[in-house]
Amino acid sequence: MRATLVRKVVVDNTIMTNVNRGLVFSITQGGTISDVVLSNLVIDCNRFDWFWAGDGQPFYFRITRHSEWMRQAPKPGEPPAGSIRNVMIRNVIARGKGSSLVNGHPESWLDGLSFESVRLHMATDPTAPYDTAVNAMNFRWARNLKIRDLEVFWEKPALDKWESALHFEDIEDLELDRFSGRPAWPEKDGPVLFFGNVTDAVIRETRALKGTKLFLQLTGKDSRNVVLQGNDFRSSATPYRLDSTVSKDAVSALDNLLPAKN
Repeated sequence: MRATLVRKVVVDNTIMTNVNRGLVFSITQGGTISDVVLSNLVIDCNRFDWFWAGDGQPFYFRITRHSEWMRQAPKPGEPPAGSIRNVMIRNVIARGKGSSLVNGHPESWLDGLSFESVRLHMATDPTAPYDTAVNAMNFRWARNLKIRDLEVFWEKPALDKWESALHFEDIEDLELDRFSGRPAWPEKDGPVLFFGNVTDAVIRETRALKGTKLFLQLTGKDSRNVVLQGNDFRSSATPYRLDSTVSKDAVSALDNLLPAKN
């Protein structure tokens, strides 16, 4: 097996139309993808038949060993999990029907990934028999993650299974600036943002949209050092909530606009 090696790539001014996946970063045989800039893109995704590799998602990152990808037991001499680092994605308008997956590997986390000025529209086909989308974007096993000026829009009709705009799990060093979005079903009390075992995170200048009940849900004993600074939570009934596994001092709130007390 030959290890992947992709470095120093720039893609600019590109339109992707009627694709089953938009931007795909996938490593299954070891190696590295690094130093990539993707900018000024329009991505229009659709879900095709069940046998297509893809779910109509605009963004897809995945690191696996070959045996994991084949759903087999680990093999002697198999290369370690590869790495994806230093990837910048900016100035994108994307429409998708599947959850975007931005996942590293438990032994090789994504490192130095950034999203800037992204508008993401989520839609569904009510006649589709296998729509598996839940959150607009799922991030897992990543460090040094920067997200700026990201907007998430849920289109009608809504899917019953839809939940959060952004779902973060097992993340270190997160910067989330100027995010705008709402949960897919505000009346169900689901959070706009979900944090599970997120360490050293800063959320700045984000805005809770009208109808938001819960903006941020934190879970996991490793969730700590989360700073909320300069955010507008006036349209959120509950700016953030900690479950029983999270330390009470895991969150620091500074200079935020809070909902009016009744």
